[in-house]
Amino acid sequence: MKYLLVRRRDAGTSFKIITLLFSAPFFFAGAFLFAQDLVWKEGAQIFLARAGYMSGVIDHKYVIAGGSYWKDGKKYWTDEVDIFNPVRNVWTKAAALPEPRSDAANVGFENALYVFGGGANGSVRRDALVFRKGKWSALPEAELPEPRLYSVAIACMGTIYLLGGLSNAGDYTTLSNAMWMWNPHQPKAGWKVLDPLPGPGLITHAMAELNGKVYVLGGAKTGGADVINVDTAYEFDPHVQKWTKLPDLPIERRCWWGVPIDDKVLLFGGNTQTYESDVFAYTPATAALTHFGQMPHGLCDAKFFQIDSSIIGVGGEAASGVRGPWTLELQLTGREKRGHHDE
Repeated sequence: MKYLLVRRRDAGTSFKIITLLFSAPFFFAGAFLFAQDLVWKEGAQIFLARAGYMSGVIDHKYVIAGGSYWKDGKKYWTDEVDIFNPVRNVWTKAAALPEPRSDAANVGFENALYVFGGGANGSVRRDALVFRKGKWSALPEAELPEPRLYSVAIACMGTIYLLGGLSNAGDYTTLSNAMWMWNPHQPKAGWKVLDPLPGPGLITHAMAELNGKVYVLGGAKTGGADVINVDTAYEFDPHVQKWTKLPDLPIERRCWWGVPIDDKVLLFGGNTQTYESDVFAYTPATAALTHFGQMPHGLCDAKFFQIDSSIIGVGGEAASGVRGPWTLELQLTGREKRGHHDE
């Protein structure tokens, strides 16, 4: 793959990154000469740089809860909760989690942040919490069927779906391909077990809802010293609750994040042998993955959401044992403004 990459730092904290794609032999047939100009702005830095956090959008603001960080070569977990106001470009403190926690499945739904499982310092939990109107509440009716770490959740058609993860911290043979669903409007019914993903257990995959269907892209499976990245793509149709295996992606990547825009899923960052700054666009209709541009920093496990006419991402892992302090904002223009908002 050959790129002409021009990176210019504008005045202040804005970045303009231009990527011209001249040839890409690993792309699916139909890839074309492609030029994308992404203009990023760096907002106020977060109080505590961390990864493995839980996050979502509430009242047009970015909420980040918990996570882990490193200090003096040692890993710590936090209960801190912070809220970013993109209009004012300020972070403020919010009510802390009941206890430190990271790497839980999480989803923004109906102006609240739901958290399922996760853990800290070797523990793996199965309980559920919701952050609504500035307060945390336990959700015993949403307790998971099994403990889960590194699973991913998404809201689609008024229902929350949770996929994958592992049940024992550090034991990568416990990766799961289980798919569960829970209806917040009928909470006492608990989680329903659906047909599993038709592939190996996954962690840290990208998961996005587009046009009423759920897409699962990349991630990692058991293998090697701990896990190995995968290039798989799947579609789940909630109407019939059936899986479809899609053509494999041209790259293997984990710990990236998907944001639906128009008929595509934008995929931010991730991890291969290093911490990536790529932005890709996946088009389900053609199973094509095209290079969309670059971020100002290489990051994995940074979560991005559309808030009004911008996509905002925070923190993440910038290198082994290094957390990113950045708040990144990508301005959307034209037809892209018709993208999806956090439910």
